[in-house]
Amino acid sequence: ADRCSLFLVDAAKQELVSRFQGGLDRSIRIPIGRGIVGHTATTGAIINIPDAYLDNRFDQTVDIKTGYRTRSILCVPIFNNRGEIAGVTEMINKIDGSIFNDDDLNMLMAFNVFCGISLDNAKLYNASLDLTRQLRTFVDLSAAIGHTDTIRNVLYQILQNVSKIVNAQRATLFLYDTTDRSFTQLINVGERVVHGDVFAQETIAGRAV
Repeated sequence: ADRCSLFLVDAAKQELVSRFQGGLDRSIRIPIGRGIVGHTATTGAIINIPDAYLDNRFDQTVDIKTGYRTRSILCVPIFNNRGEIAGVTEMINKIDGSIFNDDDLNMLMAFNVFCGISLDNAKLYNASLDLTRQLRTFVDLSAAIGHTDTIRNVLYQILQNVSKIVNAQRATLFLYDTTDRSFTQLINVGERVVHGDVFAQETIAGRAV
């Protein structure tokens, strides 16, 4: 992606604040309901549009001020462990000129899961968590979008970073097949998986209750 931003929800001020904005010089503050990213922040909807100017939700303010031309946009919400929308990640304009595809979406969704964990961890300890490691991964993620062979490497880096933050001895990413309700281990960081997918199965069973 040519530009990427990570917005966090400031509930007190009803604003979205960019904590990382690749391609821009300074942080951005916008009303929580404005534009495509604002729509995702208020509804939780994943938005993938090929031409921003054909969507009446698109806010042209930044383009007008900077002279930049936004084309394709991919916005994905970040949820905390209570299911609340904590932020939004936004990708703008694939470098090769194509539109964002399912691989791009799946990779961004995976990143957002770990980002949500990091934000919750920061609040749990009532401290300002240093997100530098995640943001570096976010830059790598942005650069990797459109190159399928790098997805596994990016996900490994994200999993490795998150496991360090929460001081985990192991972190494992499973893929869930809804047709037969089975799990396939995709990535493991740290110690060997001893109990297979037992805990993953319990998590899915808990969500189904």
